[in-house]
Amino acid sequence: MIDKTYLETRADGYHLTALTRKFNDIVENINNFTPKQIKKRTKSNISKAEEKALENLKRNQNIVIKKADKGGATVIINKTDYQIGMNKILSDKDTYEKIDAHVTVEVVKREVMKFLEENKKLFTQNEIKYLQQYEMRLAYIYGLPKIHKCQTLKDKIKENPTKNGEFKADITDLQIPYRPIVSGTGCPIKRLCELAKIILRPFEQSIEHLIIDTDDFLRKLPQETDYKPTLIAVDIIALYPSINNELAIEALKFWFNKYNEKFLRNFNLEFTINLIKFIQNHVYLTFNDSTYKQIQGTAMGKDHAPPYANLVIGYLITKKLYPKLAKKYGPACETHIKNNLKLFLDDGFIMLNEKYIPAENLLLELNSLDKTIKFTMEKSSESIAFLDVKINIKPNIFVSNTYTIETDIYSKPTDTFSYFPFRSCAPHHIARNIPYNLTRRIVRIVSNRLTRNHRFSELSLRLQNKGYPIKLIEDSIRKAKKLNRYTLINSGSIKKKKKKKLLTRS
Repeated sequence: MIDKTYLETRADGYHLTALTRKFNDIVENINNFTPKQIKKRTKSNISKAEEKALENLKRNQNIVIKKADKGGATVIINKTDYQIGMNKILSDKDTYEKIDAHVTVEVVKREVMKFLEENKKLFTQNEIKYLQQYEMRLAYIYGLPKIHKCQTLKDKIKENPTKNGEFKADITDLQIPYRPIVSGTGCPIKRLCELAKIILRPFEQSIEHLIIDTDDFLRKLPQETDYKPTLIAVDIIALYPSINNELAIEALKFWFNKYNEKFLRNFNLEFTINLIKFIQNHVYLTFNDSTYKQIQGTAMGKDHAPPYANLVIGYLITKKLYPKLAKKYGPACETHIKNNLKLFLDDGFIMLNEKYIPAENLLLELNSLDKTIKFTMEKSSESIAFLDVKINIKPNIFVSNTYTIETDIYSKPTDTFSYFPFRSCAPHHIARNIPYNLTRRIVRIVSNRLTRNHRFSELSLRLQNKGYPIKLIEDSIRKAKKLNRYTLINSGSIKKKKKKKLLTRS
């Protein structure tokens, strides 16, 4: 049982002690099962043929089965092709270094213990135990196929569409890139990364252009504008591994000095910089019985990675881009970009008035901020996608020289809409709540009522295809139509969460 004085809460506000109690209760209930109860089988929700097919896939040593990076598709990959793709990622000598097998869990654990011993005055004994005493293993890296980035596959789906968003495609001959993910559960620096996340979160909240989620974006998106904007979506190429370590330290020092009062408890700039440097120098991972060290950037999957990356990009935008724009294009341009730039990790959106700066020039300025951070850009005068929202611009038919901004749900062409089957072996109340939650999402995102009704119809067909009763679906739609969209979008910002201590002393 985790003692409540170790880390009372994680940065996201969930009580670690409460989660641990629930887990321990589940384990205790399982241990109390009688042999008769264990032998009693739940009726399977798949056929014998499907069970046999799954077993055959599981035993096949020539394939790798992965979830697609986005869209919910299941991808079966030739094992040799998968290994070639991953080895290509790991062969980037600027990011990864192959090392000898002498780096073991025990070696890294001793270094973690030494680091904590040097900083023991900052922690209670219970906290030090929590940070270093757990079952450890080296992290491992795997890749999620980015099928949504493959234009050839998207063209195939477009040529042969199937109902309900489902598709099958042979991608043997396609070059599918992978998103590298590091599974750090149980790795020696896992809990130090948790600590770093807790310390960095308050500073991340000071970034003005940062978007928390879709609701936050919808709250900040204007409903109309008095100019014809160019809609721009920007993307940062391979953000996490591209962050130069020196740049990261420079960025963190900027935020720490600017908002020194945001440090929790008795943590300070010196300790936090040393913590980040320690983590940077101890990202070890394995693939195919080989061990690698990540020597640049941060790993996708580490707890502290999102605020770490946000603070670096926030520094480049705040400290470098805005002054540059003011100097070259005037203060009005700087103010315009400040008011319209929205970033969510490596994705960005700008509703640009090109009288201040042409889109192409803005891209050049973004790509001049740092040699390792590179942006790409899509632009449109009519519609563009950002997160799971499609933004549309239409002339206001009632007021001349003004434009209305409408939003719709956006799904990638490779999205399979893999909703939870109604007859799945899971608590019944979960399945019954899914239609209502999905209809609420439509109300939140889709601003036009006619479009909203069309999305309800699409959803109804997809849910029926997953075995959901038509009455349950219709009741959910009827309830959702009574909801106020403005209230739904703003409910997250209206509820003021009570501030909780993230670390406690005994």
